Amino acid sequence: MDEVGIKMTTTLESKNFTIDEAVSQTKNIVTANPGLVCLWAHHSQATLGTVSALNELGLQDKVLVAAFDGDPDIVDYLQNGKVLVCGAQQPKKMGRESVTALKTHFDGGTPQKEIPVPVLLLTKDNVMANLDAIEKDVCGLK
Repeated sequence: MDEVGIKMTTTLESKNFTIDEAVSQTKNIVTANPGLVCLWAHHSQATLGTVSALNELGLQDKVLVAAFDGDPDIVDYLQNGKVLVCGAQQPKKMGRESVTALKTHFDGGTPQKEIPVPVLLLTKDNVMANLDAIEKDVCGLK
């Protein structure tokens, strides 16, 4: 971050991984850093809590939110601008690939040493085009 001139001031430190924890920490971070322009939420509950706190503080249009992890609500948040970008892991695909590797092993074969499962980079511009992948590999939308 330093290389591109971005100053990181603090981090949201999850202990319980709850929305309430994220709301409280987000409010503290925003209060301590009045010039804040962006928050990165590193798991679904942090994203949901961060968006909630920014809405409560009336800062939803002033502070950008970048997210990691996938949650059905984040699809809506991307569409309506509450979240700028989300790196979404594909846990369902990870599970399927793991089971396939185990079956290969137990069938006497040798599974691949590495099985890449890329993170989807979701934005307002591409989230709708990725709904099938989100449903199948990230989180159930229904």
